[in-house]
This record gives sequence, structure tokens and C-alpha cells, in this order.
Amino acid sequence: MTTGDTVRARRRAWPAARWGLTALALAVVVYLGATRPDWGEIGDALSDASAPWIVAAGLVNVVSLLVRGAGWVVAAQVATERRLPWVHAQAAFQLGQGVNTVVPGRVGEAVKAYALNTRIGGGAEGFSALIGSVAVHRLMDVVPLATVSLIVITFGELEGGLRASVIATLVFSGALIVVAARLATRPGARVRNRRALELLDALRGGFMVLRRRGPLVVAVVLETVGWSIQIGVVWLAFVAFDIDAGPVAAGAVVIATNAATLVPLWPGNVGLVQVAVALALAPWGVPESEGIAFGLALQGAEMLSALALGAVAMAVEGIGLRSLLSPRRAAPVARPGIEEA
Repeated sequence: MTTGDTVRARRRAWPAARWGLTALALAVVVYLGATRPDWGEIGDALSDASAPWIVAAGLVNVVSLLVRGAGWVVAAQVATERRLPWVHAQAAFQLGQGVNTVVPGRVGEAVKAYALNTRIGGGAEGFSALIGSVAVHRLMDVVPLATVSLIVITFGELEGGLRASVIATLVFSGALIVVAARLATRPGARVRNRRALELLDALRGGFMVLRRRGPLVVAVVLETVGWSIQIGVVWLAFVAFDIDAGPVAAGAVVIATNAATLVPLWPGNVGLVQVAVALALAPWGVPESEGIAFGLALQGAEMLSALALGAVAMAVEGIGLRSLLSPRRAAPVARPGIEEA
């Protein structure tokens, strides 16, 4: 596929994405219009919140991101079959997370692979392997999030629609894991299409961690610890708003925010996240206006901490904002060394 073909394909896909974005935005507007939240009460809830506890939530979120970054480093080392410089690998992960915070479309996932591959000089083959490791690392999130979802479904009081969406997400995520495991263990397939072969090789290289029991266990444990810390972040925000709710409610918020940002159509999916948080907290008697205010503060703390780590990562890697966003610095495509079957 040439560059021109890629550009034309993106232009054809944009109308569908635009309509999807518009539909979601309208859904948020309709919800807010139907429920008519009191913006004065939202402002009062924000002003009454304890700023030190919000700051503490942001600092703990930094720890969560670092632990999850360590999980990706494990997967990336297996994918590239080399010992990676830990500091620079962490910096690449945090740089990507920071980009994801402000740029829609999960662009930061490619930035992670690009930044680390540039550091280690892995070329097209290394970039392909790292892209695969990013994909499998996202799949590893299913283990802790599925565990939290089952706890919330069992012990929480979710509304019918939210409960159904959580169950559907679990089923879909389980199917993705099965596909990934088969892809990692299945022998190389004969594919006539060159582009499809390149993509398959990229994914298979990153998914190799699924065949290494030791690194796989370490990576999954790190992801689980990272998301457990995330529940602590929500609990600290509960304290800031004087919300009397326990870990199950915190787990419900974590699941709701992840569901709301699963398809990032605009920066942070701001608005959609707050609606999801308000719905998740409703069974615990949290008023809608307070739930929306809580969602704003929580997302603000998480976004600022991710951006702070991303800024540090840019300094460590010596990458400027202009060079990071420049189209001329696009990552290489895995072409060398691949022959059609």
C-alpha cells in the first residue's frame, strides 16, 4: 500500500468516524439535557472538595502508571529478544500515555513503540515487534479489569444498562485473549497479501510473551498491581469529596471510566467520562451533580499526572513537541526481510 493509498483510505474512513463522534457527543448532550444537572451544585461540589486529597490522588496515579509501564517493559523485552534500557523503556511508555491523554485515536500507542525503537535502533523489524507488544500489553489489562468487573457485578448494585455493558465488555475481552493466544501459538500462516503478512508478523512478534510463562506472569502481576493502585486513586478522590463508599464503588468507577474511554474519539472523552462516573456512583446514593463533579476532578488529577510524566519522558528522551507531532518523523513500516509466501 502506497502513501497515497493510505491517505485516501483515511479520508474514506473519516466520515464514519465523524458520524460516530457526533452520535456520542449528541448522546452526552441528550443525557445532560434530560437529567438537567445543576451546574451550580457541580461548581459547589468542586469548590468544597479537598485539594490536598486530589493532589494525593494524582501522585498515587503516577505510581500506578510507573507499575503498568514496568509491565509493558517485560512484554517489550520478550518481543525484541533483548534486554532494554529500563529508564528509556519507561520513558517511552509514559510518553505514549501522555499523548493518549490529549490526542484521540490511541495515537500514543504507536508513540511508545516509535520512541523506544528510536532509542534502541531496532529498525523496521524492531518497530513491528514493539507494536505487537503494545497490543498484547493492552490485552493484559483484561485480567485485572475482568476481576474488578466480576467483583462489582457480584457485590455492587449496578443499573441494568451498566451491568449489561460490563458483561458484554467481559465477553468481548475474553474473545480477544483467545484470539491473541491462538495467534501467538499458531505456526506461521502462508499469506499472499504482502501488507497482511507484515501486519501478522508484527502482531506475532509482540504476542510471543504469551508463550513465555515466567515473563507473562510477571507482566500480568504488574498490571494487576497497577490497576489495584488505580482503585486507591479513586478512593483518595472519594475522601476529597467526602463520599462514603468503599472499594466496590471505587472498582465500579474504574470500570466505568475504562468503558467510557475504550474508544477515544476526542481528548479524554471529557463529558462522556463524567456521565459514566455519575451513573456508576448512583447506586451508592451519590447525587448526579456530585458524581459529575467527582468525575471532573478525578479525570483532571489523572490527566495532569499522565501529562507530567509525559513531560519528564520528553526531557529524558530529548524529544521536542514539534518533532514528536511532525508527520516526517513517522515510524517505519516493517518491510525489510519479509517475503511473500
